[in-house]
Amino acid sequence: MSLHWLALTLTLTLLATSLSTVQSADEEMNLFLLRDGVSICNDGSPAGFWLRRGEDPTRWVIYLQGGGYCFSNISCEARWTGSKSLMSSTTWSSTQEATGILSADPIVNRYWYNATAVWIGYCSSDSFSGDKKASGSTGTDKWNFVGSRIVENIIQDLKKNYGLDRAKDVVFTGSSAGAEGLLANSDRVANLLDYTDFKVLIDSGWFLDFAPFKAGDCDSLFQCTENRAMQLGCMIWNPRVNEACALAKPQDLRYQCMLGPHAYPYIKAPAFILQFQFDAAQMAHDGIDGVPTGPALVYAQQALKNLTRTFVEDRVRGYYNPSCYQHTIIQAHNWNTLKIDGKTLPDVFYAWTKDTVGVYHYADTCDLPNCNPTCR
Repeated sequence: MSLHWLALTLTLTLLATSLSTVQSADEEMNLFLLRDGVSICNDGSPAGFWLRRGEDPTRWVIYLQGGGYCFSNISCEARWTGSKSLMSSTTWSSTQEATGILSADPIVNRYWYNATAVWIGYCSSDSFSGDKKASGSTGTDKWNFVGSRIVENIIQDLKKNYGLDRAKDVVFTGSSAGAEGLLANSDRVANLLDYTDFKVLIDSGWFLDFAPFKAGDCDSLFQCTENRAMQLGCMIWNPRVNEACALAKPQDLRYQCMLGPHAYPYIKAPAFILQFQFDAAQMAHDGIDGVPTGPALVYAQQALKNLTRTFVEDRVRGYYNPSCYQHTIIQAHNWNTLKIDGKTLPDVFYAWTKDTVGVYHYADTCDLPNCNPTCR
């Protein structure tokens, strides 16, 4: 594995581990584990979530954590060895720092600082889609893949015990694999939260399925295209994908319901897309090691045209598409400083949530990685 792919893998792992030391009581999120015997991590330990109470009990932000996934015995064993917190809750911290869209600081999070924030921990390695309990002691059969049940049961628990049943305004969001989880779960969660203003923010989960720059051997996640890795994963996860998408696809293509351009047309819940023009994870899946240059840049610029075309074909009403070479933003340092046409992602997404018919298309017009100076 190259140094760049190793760095990107470590970045995804950090999405599932404790962040920096909590700065204040207002930013502290507390861990709650489910002991129902159904909502379990890959290793059978209880799944759970971190919660920060907000000043306004009717406003909620619910976040699905990212961190890649595994799709074979080799990739799952490597994940267990190198990223155990992505497969087990046994090492999770009892507290977590609320950052980005989960923050209680109005300077960092001016539109949702007073909302109750929920961080759903990721330990199912299935982009929150699976519905398969362990059935053996070897290979992938020894792991539980029940991410969809984790999401569903946590939502029910939040309704029963934490006040989500009184919510009027809910943002359901996630990054990377968590964003893919939104594709599978958004309509189910929206149905569980009837009579709420329910909006979805998909952060860096709009993966394309065009031919790669350089094909890998699929021994690991970033040696495999997202399309092929997802296809292999769905063979072992028994995923509960979006119901309308599943009905529209033949059995062998239902894995496509976990890919943004294929799933979006079937999602009933209003969904806004954040996707970087030079998404670092997309580039890695396509065999590009680091910021693209030379022939790799030519490929990446064509991939950008393909990306734009999917937005048009899917009639996406709201998207934010900066030129950065980056992967995920809603908990990143530039969450509220990155700008397109003078507007940050929070500015545009918030305006979109209050407008049921308007079109919000924000995209950099330069076509080089990081040509927008606010990417840095």
